[in-house]
Amino acid sequence: MNNKELCNTLIYIGITPDRKGFTYLQQAVLLVKATMMLKDVFHKLSIIFKTNKHTIDSSIRNAVQSAFNSGKLLRLNEKLGMEIIDKDTCPTTKVIICYLAHYLNMLTPEKDLGYGKSLQGNLLMQ
Repeated sequence: MNNKELCNTLIYIGITPDRKGFTYLQQAVLLVKATMMLKDVFHKLSIIFKTNKHTIDSSIRNAVQSAFNSGKLLRLNEKLGMEIIDKDTCPTTKVIICYLAHYLNMLTPEKDLGYGKSLQGNLLMQ
């Protein structure tokens, strides 16, 4: 369920499967959702995909930037039910990963996230 919903959400917010960053982002979100740790996510993906962590970060950043430029990334605000993506500033890859992991956890909460007032909460601190 989570992977299908994530794929549909990525496409909805303008990150299409024809981009290499799509798969990297998908796996990054699933890793963060499972572990609730953002630390070393690019390193872990580099092992899985047998590539450089900078390549992974760059591919995700390019996919996010493309979605932002198309205006579709703003649709994530609708999914999360709040205005988190600013129309003037493209979010970082780590922020997008956090928001998407949070969105999946909202759909199927498996544990208390302890975010408090911030969606980024502990994820960005790790």
